[in-house]
Amino acid sequence: MRVLITAADSLLGGLLCRKLTTGHDVDSIGLGSDADVAGYRAIDLLQRDLVEEQLRGVDVVVHALPYAAALGEGEQ
Repeated sequence: MRVLITAADSLLGGLLCRKLTTGHDVDSIGLGSDADVAGYRAIDLLQRDLVEEQLRGVDVVVHALPYAAALGEGEQ
C-alpha cells in the first residue's frame, strides 16, 4: 500500500513515517524545508498542482498536522 503522510516534518508525522515504512511505501510531505524522514518533499498544500502530482498512485493519505488550541483565560 502506498501511503502519503502530510506534515511529515512534525513530531507526529515523523513518527508515523518511521513506523509505516515497515510494510508500506511511504511518501512524506510538509511545509518545512527538511525533515528527518526518508523521501521528504517540502510542499505547500495550497499549491494544487504539486499536491495533485504527489497524490498520483497513493492509496491512503494521513494528515498528521497536530492541533493545538490556544487556552482561554482561566483554562489550564
